[in-house]
Amino acid sequence: MNSLASNDSSTPTGYWLVFVDHVAIDPERPLPLLDAAAAFVRAGLNHPGQEIGVAPCGPEDLANAGITP
Repeated sequence: MNSLASNDSSTPTGYWLVFVDHVAIDPERPLPLLDAAAAFVRAGLNHPGQEIGVAPCGPEDLANAGITP
C-alpha cells in the first residue's frame, strides 16, 4: 500500500524525496511538499505495483543535493 506519510519528522527542512521500492527517484532534486505530492502520484501511475513513498529530507540530504538551508 502506498501512502503519503512519514514517521520521521525530526528534521523538518521543508524538502521531501519520493521513493520507488526504497530508492529515491531524484535525490539531487528535493521537492517542496506540494511538488512531492504530485511526484508521488506520478510515481504511482508510472510504477504500478511497486512501493511508493515520500520522506522528509534531512540536512545531509540537502547538502548532497547542493542546497544550503
